[in-house]
Formats: sequence, structure tokens, C-alpha cells
Amino acid sequence: MRTTRTVWMIGMLLTAGLLMGCEKKVTLTYTNVTSNDVDVALVEHGVSGVPVTVPSGGGKVRQELKIDNDFLPVSYLLKAGAREKAFTIDKDTKDKLWFHILPTKIIGPLGEHDTAEAKWEHDIETKVESGEVVR
Repeated sequence: MRTTRTVWMIGMLLTAGLLMGCEKKVTLTYTNVTSNDVDVALVEHGVSGVPVTVPSGGGKVRQELKIDNDFLPVSYLLKAGAREKAFTIDKDTKDKLWFHILPTKIIGPLGEHDTAEAKWEHDIETKVESGEVVR
């Protein structure tokens, strides 16, 4: 009886573990370095999500996505005013992505330790957080 109970408990724990790992969570951070507030919307399969307003002058908004692993990869279109940026989330996508909204384009998705052009964009974010607005 004790062995049966132990086997049943192990089975329940394994089932719970499998159910908990069924979705990909990604946090998107939008940083607006323009001089105007910008409405940002995430479009998936032609359907636009609820827009959020990102304040001007270095304002930030975070958005968390939860995507069922069965639907990966997923293609998105990020719209910020007249600017657009396409990107894809798959099983290998980092848990945190950053986008910078510039006057004429969106740069991203960026990871925490991106190099070259991304490094320059992270420098903008650092300056904005310190109170210096870069335009």
C-alpha cells in the first residue's frame, strides 16, 4: 500500500510539473525617447491588441506575454504611431526583450547584452533613466 501511494504521489508531481511548463512568458519593455506620447499596439495574426500609451521623454511601459508552447513560434507586429517592427517569439526567445521607440523607427527586440547597434540603444536607455533625454 505504501509503495502504491508513493508511485501515485510521484505521478501527480510529474503531471503537475508538465502542466506548469506549458507556456512561454516574455516581458516586453517599450522605451519612448521621442518628445511625444506614443500609443503602442501589438498585432498578432492581423488582430491588434489593446493599445498602451508610452509617455514621452524616456517613458517606459512593460507588457507580459503568455504564449501556449503549442502555438510557438508566433509572429508579431509592434506598432507605435506610424512606426512598425516585426518580430517572432519562439521557444529560444529570451524572457525579457526591449524596444526603443525613436522619432522615425523602432529598434528591437534587444536582449540585455546585445552589442553594436543594440549597445548604442542601451546607452540611450541608460541616459534617459538618469534624467538626460536623448533625441
